[in-house]
This record gives sequence, structure tokens and C-alpha cells, in this order.
Amino acid sequence: MAPTDPPGPASGARAPDVRPPGRIPVGPLAGFAALCLLICDPHALFGHVATRLNDHGPAYLHVIEPRMQGIDLAVVGQGAVATQQLRKLFGGTVIAAGAFEPETAERTVADGDADLIAFARYFISNPDLPERIRLNLPLSPYDRSTFYAFDAHGYTDYPFYDEEKAARA
Repeated sequence: MAPTDPPGPASGARAPDVRPPGRIPVGPLAGFAALCLLICDPHALFGHVATRLNDHGPAYLHVIEPRMQGIDLAVVGQGAVATQQLRKLFGGTVIAAGAFEPETAERTVADGDADLIAFARYFISNPDLPERIRLNLPLSPYDRSTFYAFDAHGYTDYPFYDEEKAARA
């Protein structure tokens, strides 16, 4: 397997490439980002990177908002500050992530700060998340204690809204 091949099964078969031809996504490098916060000016560094990416046409830029600290929400109520800054510098598709609620996600897209919002925790606790958002249904809370627990508990046992509603009736 060549160094640029995407990882595939041990048999050597390659996973299908779903990227647009000739384009790669650019996303967060968590370890690098954490190191940068200690030794550099993140606004200058990530602003420079976002500007230079325009010359290369990546499939998208994935931005994680700085309101998270590990798996904990560190800043409550903060808007999409990183996404707002980088959107001004990067002309391609921007995907924002990091503690979005349906309302803040919709506002971020409506304001033009991001093209798409990535959800993680709420997808775990709401397997029907797009439907819940579309119908303005309540979201099931997630249980952080089950994250990265190396078993199915907390990942596959959250009910769909209809199942949850039937269980309450």
C-alpha cells in the first residue's frame, strides 16, 4: 500500500474514496491544535493556514469551535467564533463542529459562517437527529460517562423518538 492510500482491510483491499476527484478535506489535528495554543498565536496561525488553503482547493475546511475542552463544554453560550473568523479567510466549504445545538447550528448556517454543521454527541443519543431537528422534537440527553467506554452501551441503546414516546405512554 502506498503512503497516500487510505487505510483498508488487512487483506489489502482499498476502501472506496468518496472525496471529489483531486480534492482532499482539511480537518482538525487535535494534538497540533493543543500544542499551538501553548506556543503560538492560534488566530495568526490558523488564519494563515485558511488563507493559504484557498490556493489548493480542498474539499472542505472542518473547524472545531474552541468552546470545548476535551469532551467537556468549557464555554457556554459562545457563538461560532473560530468559524466566523476562518469563513472570512477561506472561500470553500466550511464545516463547523463543537457543542452546537439545533438553534445555534441553524443560526451559524443562516449567518453564512458555515455551510454545514457536524454533530457528534447528539447523534449518539439521538439516532434520528435530523428528523428531530426537522420536526423540532426534544433531544435526548447524552451520557458522557459512556463515551469511549469500549462497548456498545451508550452508543447503540438510545431510542428513536417514536420508541421513547411509546415508552413514556
